Amino acid sequence: MSRSYPIWNKVNNCSYATDKSYGNKRTGEVTIKVGSSSSNSEDLVRHVVTKRNGIVKIRGKEIDVIIFKFGVDGVVLKEMIFEDNKGKAGKLLKTRSALTRMKGLK
Repeated sequence: MSRSYPIWNKVNNCSYATDKSYGNKRTGEVTIKVGSSSSNSEDLVRHVVTKRNGIVKIRGKEIDVIIFKFGVDGVVLKEMIFEDNKGKAGKLLKTRSALTRMKGLK
């Protein structure tokens, strides 16, 4: 049975013949651990994707929006803002990326 999720995770792994995927409705959080085994490992990184509703002002007019954010270890790296189309993401209004701003820095 196929479901529609606003956050979709496609996972490629050298142990699988094909990719695996799963969806999230409001928040998806993954903690990656490293070490010698699942019971003998430490947290390397935690990444989170969220979907939230909000209101933005464009040209003096308030617009209902859906905001997706991607963060690593509590730092938001990318944000996408869409028009709210009856609870679903509609037209993409804006993308903000800390990575683009940092590009070229050495």
